[in-house]
Amino acid sequence: MPANATSRVVTGLTNGTSYQFQVSATNAYGTSPYSALSNVVTPAGDTTAPTVTTRTPAAGATDVNVASDVLLTFSEAVTGVSGTTVQLRNASNVLIPAVVTYNAGAHIATLNPNANLAFGTSYTVRVLAGITDIAGNPLAASTVGFQTNFRPAVLSSVPSPNALLVRRGVNVTVTFTEDVLGANATTVRLIRVSNGAAVTAAVTYNAATHTVTLDPTVTLASLVQYRVSLTGGAAAIRDLQNAPLANTTWTFRTGVIV
Repeated sequence: MPANATSRVVTGLTNGTSYQFQVSATNAYGTSPYSALSNVVTPAGDTTAPTVTTRTPAAGATDVNVASDVLLTFSEAVTGVSGTTVQLRNASNVLIPAVVTYNAGAHIATLNPNANLAFGTSYTVRVLAGITDIAGNPLAASTVGFQTNFRPAVLSSVPSPNALLVRRGVNVTVTFTEDVLGANATTVRLIRVSNGAAVTAAVTYNAATHTVTLDPTVTLASLVQYRVSLTGGAAAIRDLQNAPLANTTWTFRTGVIV
């Protein structure tokens, strides 16, 4: 080491192993005897366990899109991430088939379900024993839950299902449980049951009240059964997260009064 140095970094030691040191000095007059043994020193190394710093979806999240992946970000590089140590299960404790990958550079584990999750369903993300950091410190096991978004549904309608003696000049109104897209003359129809003929009508939607109104351009026939048909889908009636309405139909029967 240089003549003016007062300390030296010793490398190549093993964590958990005890060491003692002796030193001697050399100058123009020769080399000194070794010093007495130093106190015992034991390199400790990394003893800090890794943690999960962020989760997507967040713990306790609701209204999670059914097409979502699960992301876990770790506090440091880890090993042991797999489909065995990172799992997704439903409320019945059924394992959800998925592909689990790990990005070592970003310290992120991704669980990608093989299929979209079910609507309005609770799930748990389970991180199990077997994940450690590079020094071997184990990640604590954890279980957190989230819930997927619900499909939009019909909250109320006029006429109601199976209504009788409905006025022939009625407008059909349907109120949904949430704001929807795609409610139009193609997806909201009124059909005469006896011959399958669609009734020509103007269809409007009020986003503030989540209500669609079908206004027939002609007076309905008397004592006739009609069917209201709502079509849901990715390009039909759906909510703002693209969760589709289930196809919905019901019938009513007119009276003689306009």
